[in-house]
Amino acid sequence: MGVPADYKPAVMPLIPWGATALPPDAPANTNVASFWDTNTVWIPLNDGTVQRTTYDTGLNPWRNQYAPSVRWWNVDASIFKNVRIREGMSLRFTADAFNIFNHPNNPSDVGGSGILDTRSQSNAARQIQLSIRLFW
Repeated sequence: MGVPADYKPAVMPLIPWGATALPPDAPANTNVASFWDTNTVWIPLNDGTVQRTTYDTGLNPWRNQYAPSVRWWNVDASIFKNVRIREGMSLRFTADAFNIFNHPNNPSDVGGSGILDTRSQSNAARQIQLSIRLFW
């Protein structure tokens, strides 16, 4: 199927498919196959009984995959549409936006006073460029 031999999933259930060993604190007559690919756990209570529940941290498994935010302040974007007029001839509409979020960013230097002056900015203002191209 094209999956590398050393592939490891981002999230794996506590009882993986095909497991034969009983999880900790599970009752002795538990059919493990009915809990394959689940996060089922058995918790012993103070009165000696065992409570079955599902383990859930409430956190997304990819929560630590941060976007490099410092580099996202000056983002450019483009969108285009191709329209066929006839065989061998087409028209392309394009819209390009530079600094699409229009974030001014901090000035490149603070100055001798040590106070940040936000009247100047290091990014140019948002610019939008429209174009039409005819191909034949």
